Amino acid sequence: SALLFKTGQIAPIELESLNPGVGMFEWDDFEQKEIIVPENARIFIYSDGAYEVQKQDGFTWTSREFIQFMSQPDDTEMNKMDRLIQHLRMLKGGNVLDDDFSIMDVRL
Repeated sequence: SALLFKTGQIAPIELESLNPGVGMFEWDDFEQKEIIVPENARIFIYSDGAYEVQKQDGFTWTSREFIQFMSQPDDTEMNKMDRLIQHLRMLKGGNVLDDDFSIMDVRL
């Protein structure tokens, strides 16, 4: 999945795919879509491990909560990626997450 943040907008555009994850199945026919990405945009491309975190209270952090977190303004003292992993470890109550965690911060 991916989140597109355009300059000056707080709420992201969710770029979702109904295709299976790459490498999960022998699949050679993927749906494709195109979108025009403006200059100075920011895209976060991430795996489900970035939000499917089992919290200390037994509930799972949701994609909606993840999007709310990623929509927060940047912090001048800590970059968003560092804040995210710190937040996930706090939610989990430890340094080891249950699932793989992949995220890219792409700035255009």
